[in-house]
Amino acid sequence: MAFRHMLGEVCDIEAASSSIDPDTGELTRSWSAVESGVPCRMRGRDRSRGFYDGLNGPLEWRKATHVLYMEKRDIDPQEHRIAYSGKAHRILGTLDMGGKGRISIIFLERED
Repeated sequence: MAFRHMLGEVCDIEAASSSIDPDTGELTRSWSAVESGVPCRMRGRDRSRGFYDGLNGPLEWRKATHVLYMEKRDIDPQEHRIAYSGKAHRILGTLDMGGKGRISIIFLERED
């Protein structure tokens, strides 16, 4: 794919799992990598320029601090997150770039 040569960085896709803490009985959420070393391209988003290149989307996406490009994957924003350079990023939403099911644009908010 011609797009692949632009993906000079790597990230991990993590999935959530829940368990009950045996001591407290509380439900805890943990994350583990389901795909590691995924070729990608991460870019910070300049909020002063307005929403991403004039595209319209849910208001939630306006909180995006980063935009990630990668080959198309089935990612559920409720059950997955992206780890990049040791930092976790919450997925706010995804778009199919070009509408052909080959490239995903993923809007991210860095978790602290």
